[in-house]
Amino acid sequence: VEATFIKHFANGNRRKGMKILRPHIKRERHRLTFSTGFSAGCVFSLIVALVSIIRARKIFQKEGHKDYMISMFPLYSLFGFIVLHMIMYAINIYYWKRYRVNYAFIFGFKQGTELGYKQVLFVSFSIGAFALLCILGNLDMQADPKTKSYQAVTELLPLFLLIAMFVVLMLPFNILYRSSRFFFLTCLFHCLAAPLYKVTLP
Repeated sequence: VEATFIKHFANGNRRKGMKILRPHIKRERHRLTFSTGFSAGCVFSLIVALVSIIRARKIFQKEGHKDYMISMFPLYSLFGFIVLHMIMYAINIYYWKRYRVNYAFIFGFKQGTELGYKQVLFVSFSIGAFALLCILGNLDMQADPKTKSYQAVTELLPLFLLIAMFVVLMLPFNILYRSSRFFFLTCLFHCLAAPLYKVTLP
């Protein structure tokens, strides 16, 4: 396969062809490791806090609160699915790197701009932390008699978080992994526009 690729796509230049095929080793930064660990710690702490608040306030035993929990918690399941899929993607990247699979070339990423597994974990844990903060805020505002009258604002917290995620996804500035965000948006557009493409069979 390497010989065929070098012959047809690198004009027989083996050095040039192998430079494209072999993955480039990116230098890991301690700041990224710390940020990933910090966000993961926040997620686990918030999960413990959520379980403790539900048990301490006996939310499921109070009249009306059980129906509220049943109706509100599924709204946050979207963020749970996003975090779960990103963690699975990070695990895939880890094993691809371990076995030297050039996933950046396979998926068509620009060399040097692809995300590593720590970066994907950092993004997923950050989304999870913000989603859990919204859940805790939602429960606190619902349980507190002073803020219970703001029920409309309370129920819009998941929507605000979703809008914030879309705003970050669409940011044109070169921050927060712009090349990966734009690659995701391009793939999303191709998936949505797939029924409109004309297919011609040979």
